[in-house]
Amino acid sequence: MTLDPLSTPSPDTLKSALLERFDTGHNAFVLLDMSKRHPLEEQLSSYGIDKKQSLQHIDVEFPPNQAPLLVQLSGRDDPLLDASIELAAQQIGDVDQPLRQVGGWLFSDRSLGKLAYWLGRQLCLQCVNYHRWRFYDPRTLPHMSMVLDDKQMARLCWGVAEWYYPDEGCNLQAFKAPSDVPEAPWMNPLVCVGLKLDQWTTLCRSGEVGQAIQLRRRQGHAYKPEWIPQLHRLIAQAVKQGFIDPADWVAYAIHGVEIYPQFDRHVLVKNVLSRAGAEGLNFSTAISALNEEALKGIANDLSDIYAATFNGLYCYE
Repeated sequence: MTLDPLSTPSPDTLKSALLERFDTGHNAFVLLDMSKRHPLEEQLSSYGIDKKQSLQHIDVEFPPNQAPLLVQLSGRDDPLLDASIELAAQQIGDVDQPLRQVGGWLFSDRSLGKLAYWLGRQLCLQCVNYHRWRFYDPRTLPHMSMVLDDKQMARLCWGVAEWYYPDEGCNLQAFKAPSDVPEAPWMNPLVCVGLKLDQWTTLCRSGEVGQAIQLRRRQGHAYKPEWIPQLHRLIAQAVKQGFIDPADWVAYAIHGVEIYPQFDRHVLVKNVLSRAGAEGLNFSTAISALNEEALKGIANDLSDIYAATFNGLYCYE
């Protein structure tokens, strides 16, 4: 186990934040990813079928007992609440741990069966074809919040009063639709949420964004929520520059976060990118032409430029 040296997630902090928002006026649930052997398996066995239900979708097949599981909590003192919080913090704290088996905590006036049915219908998104959406992995939710419009968010969250999840810094975040979107015919549970091509393209790059975040955390950097839109923008820039290998996208995005978000606008980096295109080089090979001192100079130049006090050593275009 490799712990994040700058951010040691505390179950107590996460629990305190969740209890502050615990909605006693609605039914409370925890959403679990069961695709791998679950650490809470023994504890879950004590909950009857009236307290837990798997999510199902006609177009999504799961191996036996591996469908996402929605469990109704008896209240703030339900032992599964504490156990799920501790597991979430433990898995986030280990930067080498690939699993996130606690999808979040939901509050709704719906019964277990009705909420499980609705969430099951959301397991697919549509863009030309049908695509499975792992919303029960909390790492997917900030991407959805960034990409979807109000109506799409309202559909996904229909019937959910509050939906909280832990981010990669073990901070409690809300996945929530705008409150001013009324119910409408497009809420039909038999129809999958439709995505525009640009939305689907962005979501397809979430895996590379996740890799970049994991690399940053392994380097000892504490997670920041603003990394996600920043990394998406940088990966889109890498694609525009002609890089087709996802490994180049990740490297490009990491450099943008480490040096400066607009690092690719500096004349020295522009020269590197031009050479990469002309000679067919991958990004890591091309950028290696700039040593550490040059990269620091680029960072200083851009910091000064965007602060309107340019005093750097290098030219900028």
